[in-house]
Amino acid sequence: MDDAQLAAKLAEDTAAMTNEDRAALVEAIFDAFRDRGESSEDVAEAASISLELVVAGDRQALQGLLTYAQASPGLLKRVMAHA
Repeated sequence: MDDAQLAAKLAEDTAAMTNEDRAALVEAIFDAFRDRGESSEDVAEAASISLELVVAGDRQALQGLLTYAQASPGLLKRVMAHA
């Protein structure tokens, strides 16, 4: 599964996720970016999303984060490997 397919699958799955599951996914994505030296604030700004909304579990903000994450080769695969 390539990065775009994984992002699409995760976006589809978020509809059925609990708030807790969405929060865990967001944190895992931010952790992967932090491992690359990017802060959560920098990622949110680059993704043109509200950090507060994505942390609160807003699905549209999470979609923006997933779209941004898919542009970083291997990042989502890394997230899922640690899930």
